[in-house]
Amino acid sequence: MIRRPKKPLDPSALAKADDDFYKAHPEMVNNGKRTSISTDPTDPCADILREEWMDNYVANGGKVEQVTLPSNKVGCTKTSCPQTKNTLSEKEANQLFKELKANKNIPFDYPVDCCYSRAHSMCRTIENKGIGCQKLWYFDQGWGTNDGKASLHPHKPDGSAVSFPDSVTGNSEPIAWVYHVAPTVKVKKADGTIQDMVMDPSLADRPLTKDEWKTIQGNPKGAYEEVTDSNPYFSNKKLGYYEPDPDMKETCAQLEKHKKDRGVARSLATKKP
Repeated sequence: MIRRPKKPLDPSALAKADDDFYKAHPEMVNNGKRTSISTDPTDPCADILREEWMDNYVANGGKVEQVTLPSNKVGCTKTSCPQTKNTLSEKEANQLFKELKANKNIPFDYPVDCCYSRAHSMCRTIENKGIGCQKLWYFDQGWGTNDGKASLHPHKPDGSAVSFPDSVTGNSEPIAWVYHVAPTVKVKKADGTIQDMVMDPSLADRPLTKDEWKTIQGNPKGAYEEVTDSNPYFSNKKLGYYEPDPDMKETCAQLEKHKKDRGVARSLATKKP
Protein backbone atom coordinates (compact mmCIF):
# COMPACT_ATOMS: atom_id res chain seq x y z
CA MET A 1 0.00 0.00 0.00
CA ILE A 2 1.17 3.51 -0.81
CA ARG A 3 -0.33 6.98 -0.50
CA ARG A 4 -1.25 9.14 -3.45
CA PRO A 5 -3.11 12.48 -3.68
CA LYS A 6 -6.86 11.99 -3.81
CA LYS A 7 -8.67 13.40 -6.83
CA PRO A 8 -9.64 16.11 -7.44
CA LEU A 9 -6.21 17.46 -6.52
CA ASP A 10 -5.94 20.51 -4.28
CA PRO A 11 -3.99 23.14 -6.30
CA SER A 12 -3.13 25.19 -3.22
CA ALA A 13 -1.87 22.17 -1.28
CA LEU A 14 0.12 21.03 -4.33
CA ALA A 15 1.86 24.38 -4.70
CA LYS A 16 2.61 24.69 -0.98
CA ALA A 17 3.86 21.08 -0.81
CA ASP A 18 6.23 21.79 -3.70
CA ASP A 19 7.46 25.00 -2.08
CA ASP A 20 8.09 23.26 1.27
CA PHE A 21 9.79 20.28 -0.37
CA TYR A 22 12.20 22.28 -2.52
CA LYS A 23 12.96 24.67 0.33
CA ALA A 24 14.17 21.62 2.25
CA HIS A 25 16.07 20.34 -0.82
CA PRO A 26 17.89 23.26 -2.47
CA GLU A 27 20.25 20.75 -4.09
CA MET A 28 17.31 19.76 -6.31
CA VAL A 29 16.98 23.29 -7.71
CA ASN A 30 19.37 24.30 -10.48
CA ASN A 31 19.26 27.82 -11.95
CA GLY A 32 15.73 28.20 -10.67
CA LYS A 33 14.54 24.93 -12.24
CA ARG A 34 13.22 22.28 -9.89
CA THR A 35 14.34 18.69 -10.46
CA SER A 36 11.50 16.21 -10.22
CA ILE A 37 11.67 13.26 -7.83
CA SER A 38 12.84 10.16 -9.68
CA THR A 39 10.08 7.89 -10.98
CA ASP A 40 12.48 4.96 -11.36
CA PRO A 41 10.90 2.16 -9.30
CA THR A 42 14.35 0.73 -8.59
CA ASP A 43 15.67 3.95 -6.97
CA PRO A 44 15.51 3.28 -3.20
CA CYS A 45 15.71 6.94 -2.15
CA ALA A 46 12.92 8.06 -4.46
CA ASP A 47 10.33 6.38 -2.23
CA ILE A 48 11.60 8.29 0.79
CA LEU A 49 11.52 11.61 -1.08
CA ARG A 50 8.01 10.92 -2.35
CA GLU A 51 6.81 10.17 1.18
CA GLU A 52 8.37 13.42 2.38
CA TRP A 53 6.52 15.33 -0.36
CA MET A 54 3.30 13.54 0.56
CA ASP A 55 3.71 14.58 4.19
CA ASN A 56 3.99 18.19 3.00
CA TYR A 57 0.86 17.79 0.87
CA VAL A 58 -1.15 16.48 3.83
CA ALA A 59 0.24 19.18 6.16
CA ASN A 60 -1.00 21.81 3.71
CA GLY A 61 -4.53 20.43 3.62
CA GLY A 62 -4.28 17.94 0.76
CA LYS A 63 -6.28 14.70 0.91
CA VAL A 64 -4.69 11.33 0.17
CA GLU A 65 -5.82 7.76 -0.41
CA GLN A 66 -4.19 4.36 0.08
CA VAL A 67 -3.67 2.28 -3.07
CA THR A 68 -2.25 -1.17 -3.67
CA LEU A 69 0.52 -1.45 -6.23
CA PRO A 70 -0.10 -3.90 -9.08
CA SER A 71 1.70 -7.21 -8.74
CA ASN A 72 3.43 -6.68 -12.10
CA LYS A 73 4.99 -3.37 -11.11
CA VAL A 74 8.36 -2.89 -12.83
CA GLY A 75 11.29 -3.34 -10.48
CA CYS A 76 11.29 -4.89 -7.03
CA THR A 77 11.03 -1.95 -4.65
CA LYS A 78 7.50 -2.85 -3.53
CA THR A 79 7.08 -6.38 -4.84
CA SER A 80 8.99 -9.64 -4.72
CA CYS A 81 11.89 -9.78 -7.13
CA PRO A 82 12.18 -12.57 -9.67
CA GLN A 83 15.03 -15.03 -9.34
CA THR A 84 18.26 -13.11 -8.89
CA LYS A 85 20.50 -12.88 -11.94
CA ASN A 86 24.04 -13.41 -10.66
CA THR A 87 26.00 -13.07 -13.91
CA LEU A 88 25.67 -10.40 -16.61
CA SER A 89 26.91 -10.22 -20.15
CA GLU A 90 29.33 -7.40 -20.95
CA LYS A 91 26.53 -5.59 -22.80
CA GLU A 92 24.22 -5.90 -19.79
CA ALA A 93 26.95 -4.68 -17.44
CA ASN A 94 27.62 -1.62 -19.60
CA GLN A 95 23.91 -0.82 -19.71
CA LEU A 96 23.62 -1.21 -15.94
CA PHE A 97 26.56 1.15 -15.47
CA LYS A 98 24.88 3.79 -17.67
CA GLU A 99 21.65 3.50 -15.69
CA LEU A 100 23.45 3.87 -12.37
CA LYS A 101 25.45 6.87 -13.58
CA ALA A 102 22.27 8.59 -14.81
CA ASN A 103 20.73 8.63 -11.32
CA LYS A 104 20.81 12.31 -10.32
CA ASN A 105 19.89 11.44 -6.72
CA ILE A 106 23.41 10.07 -6.24
CA PRO A 107 26.21 12.70 -6.15
CA PHE A 108 28.86 10.89 -8.19
CA ASP A 109 30.50 14.27 -8.81
CA TYR A 110 31.23 14.85 -5.10
CA PRO A 111 34.51 12.94 -4.63
CA VAL A 112 35.22 14.47 -1.21
CA ASP A 113 32.93 12.02 0.58
CA CYS A 114 29.83 9.84 0.19
CA CYS A 115 31.25 6.62 -1.29
CA TYR A 116 29.60 4.44 1.37
CA SER A 117 26.17 5.99 0.74
CA ARG A 118 26.62 5.91 -3.04
CA ALA A 119 27.59 2.23 -2.88
CA HIS A 120 24.67 1.32 -0.61
CA SER A 121 22.14 3.12 -2.78
CA MET A 122 23.60 1.58 -5.97
CA CYS A 123 23.44 -1.91 -4.45
CA ARG A 124 19.76 -1.49 -3.61
CA THR A 125 19.10 -0.23 -7.14
CA ILE A 126 21.01 -3.14 -8.68
CA GLU A 127 19.14 -5.66 -6.53
CA ASN A 128 15.81 -3.97 -7.28
CA LYS A 129 16.58 -4.78 -10.91
CA GLY A 130 16.86 -8.45 -9.96
CA ILE A 131 20.68 -8.52 -10.18
CA GLY A 132 23.06 -9.83 -7.52
CA CYS A 133 25.95 -7.67 -6.29
CA GLN A 134 28.67 -7.38 -3.67
CA LYS A 135 30.78 -4.53 -2.31
CA LEU A 136 34.50 -4.03 -2.76
CA TRP A 137 36.23 -2.06 0.01
CA TYR A 138 39.74 -0.63 -0.23
CA PHE A 139 41.51 0.60 2.93
CA ASP A 140 44.69 2.45 3.79
CA GLN A 141 46.94 0.03 5.64
CA GLY A 142 46.49 1.93 8.91
CA TRP A 143 42.78 2.64 8.63
CA GLY A 144 41.10 2.77 12.04
CA THR A 145 44.41 3.15 13.93
CA ASN A 146 46.65 6.03 14.89
CA ASP A 147 48.78 5.17 11.85
CA GLY A 148 45.95 5.68 9.39
CA LYS A 149 46.37 8.26 6.65
CA ALA A 150 44.69 9.37 3.45
CA SER A 151 46.92 7.36 1.15
CA LEU A 152 44.40 6.75 -1.66
CA HIS A 153 44.90 9.44 -4.30
CA PRO A 154 42.38 9.04 -7.16
CA HIS A 155 43.40 10.34 -10.56
CA LYS A 156 41.77 11.01 -13.92
CA PRO A 157 42.53 9.08 -17.13
CA ASP A 158 45.09 11.76 -18.11
CA GLY A 159 46.96 11.19 -14.86
CA SER A 160 45.93 14.43 -13.18
CA ALA A 161 44.57 14.34 -9.64
CA VAL A 162 40.86 14.23 -8.97
CA SER A 163 40.12 17.53 -7.25
CA PHE A 164 37.20 19.50 -5.83
CA PRO A 165 36.65 22.95 -4.30
CA ASP A 166 37.50 23.15 -0.61
CA SER A 167 34.40 23.77 1.54
CA VAL A 168 36.13 26.61 3.42
CA THR A 169 38.35 28.39 0.90
CA GLY A 170 36.72 27.42 -2.39
CA ASN A 171 40.16 26.51 -3.75
CA SER A 172 40.32 23.36 -5.87
CA GLU A 173 42.24 20.74 -3.87
CA PRO A 174 43.38 17.20 -4.75
CA ILE A 175 41.25 14.48 -3.18
CA ALA A 176 42.68 11.86 -0.83
CA TRP A 177 40.83 9.04 0.91
CA VAL A 178 41.49 6.70 3.82
CA TYR A 179 39.15 4.16 2.22
CA HIS A 180 36.80 3.76 -0.71
CA VAL A 181 33.96 1.38 -1.62
CA ALA A 182 31.85 0.53 -4.66
CA PRO A 183 29.53 -2.28 -5.81
CA THR A 184 30.69 -5.18 -7.96
CA VAL A 185 28.76 -7.47 -10.29
CA LYS A 186 29.85 -10.68 -11.96
CA VAL A 187 30.32 -10.38 -15.71
CA LYS A 188 30.86 -13.12 -18.31
CA LYS A 189 33.64 -11.99 -20.64
CA ALA A 190 33.98 -12.76 -24.34
CA ASP A 191 36.34 -15.66 -23.58
CA GLY A 192 33.76 -17.25 -21.27
CA THR A 193 35.49 -16.37 -17.99
CA ILE A 194 33.55 -14.76 -15.12
CA GLN A 195 35.05 -11.60 -13.63
CA ASP A 196 34.00 -9.24 -10.85
CA MET A 197 33.56 -5.76 -12.33
CA VAL A 198 33.39 -2.59 -10.25
CA MET A 199 30.52 -0.17 -10.85
CA ASP A 200 31.90 3.21 -9.78
CA PRO A 201 30.67 6.23 -11.77
CA SER A 202 32.56 8.50 -9.37
CA LEU A 203 35.85 7.27 -10.88
CA ALA A 204 35.12 6.01 -14.39
CA ASP A 205 32.69 5.99 -17.30
CA ARG A 206 32.57 2.18 -17.59
CA PRO A 207 32.80 -0.94 -15.41
CA LEU A 208 36.32 -1.51 -14.09
CA THR A 209 38.28 -4.60 -13.11
CA LYS A 210 39.40 -4.69 -9.49
CA ASP A 211 42.98 -3.97 -10.51
CA GLU A 212 41.95 -1.01 -12.67
CA TRP A 213 39.87 0.38 -9.80
CA LYS A 214 42.73 0.12 -7.31
CA THR A 215 45.23 1.56 -9.78
CA ILE A 216 43.08 4.66 -10.30
CA GLN A 217 43.37 5.22 -6.54
CA GLY A 218 47.14 5.01 -6.62
CA ASN A 219 47.37 1.43 -5.32
CA PRO A 220 49.40 2.58 -2.27
CA LYS A 221 51.75 0.22 -0.44
CA GLY A 222 50.01 -1.78 2.26
CA ALA A 223 46.47 -0.87 1.18
CA TYR A 224 44.16 -3.85 1.41
CA GLU A 225 40.84 -4.89 -0.06
CA GLU A 226 37.88 -6.62 1.51
CA VAL A 227 34.79 -8.07 -0.13
CA THR A 228 31.39 -8.20 1.53
CA ASP A 229 27.87 -8.94 0.43
CA SER A 230 25.64 -5.94 -0.23
CA ASN A 231 24.19 -5.70 3.29
CA PRO A 232 26.65 -3.61 5.34
CA TYR A 233 26.35 0.16 5.08
CA PHE A 234 29.90 0.20 6.43
CA SER A 235 32.24 -2.68 7.13
CA ASN A 236 35.83 -3.44 8.05
CA LYS A 237 36.36 -7.11 8.78
CA LYS A 238 39.95 -6.63 9.89
CA LEU A 239 38.93 -4.46 12.84
CA GLY A 240 35.46 -5.89 13.34
CA TYR A 241 33.36 -2.94 12.16
CA TYR A 242 29.86 -3.57 10.85
CA GLU A 243 27.09 -0.99 10.42
CA PRO A 244 23.77 -1.82 8.69
CA ASP A 245 21.16 0.52 7.22
CA PRO A 246 18.31 -1.80 6.26
CA ASP A 247 15.65 0.89 5.84
CA MET A 248 17.97 3.18 3.82
CA LYS A 249 17.13 6.21 5.98
CA GLU A 250 20.74 6.99 6.91
CA THR A 251 21.88 6.37 3.34
CA CYS A 252 19.34 8.70 1.78
CA ALA A 253 19.91 11.36 4.46
CA GLN A 254 23.65 11.31 3.79
CA LEU A 255 23.12 11.53 0.02
CA GLU A 256 21.04 14.66 0.56
CA LYS A 257 23.61 16.12 2.97
CA HIS A 258 26.45 15.54 0.54
CA LYS A 259 24.52 17.12 -2.33
CA LYS A 260 24.10 20.20 -0.13
CA ASP A 261 27.80 20.15 0.80
CA ARG A 262 28.65 19.89 -2.89
CA GLY A 263 26.53 22.94 -3.62
CA VAL A 264 28.15 24.99 -0.85
CA ALA A 265 31.65 24.17 -2.07
CA ARG A 266 30.83 24.97 -5.68
CA SER A 267 29.20 28.24 -4.63
CA LEU A 268 32.39 29.26 -2.81
CA ALA A 269 34.45 28.39 -5.88
CA THR A 270 32.32 30.55 -8.18
CA LYS A 271 32.59 33.53 -5.81
CA LYS A 272 36.38 33.50 -5.85
CA PRO A 273 37.94 36.52 -7.64
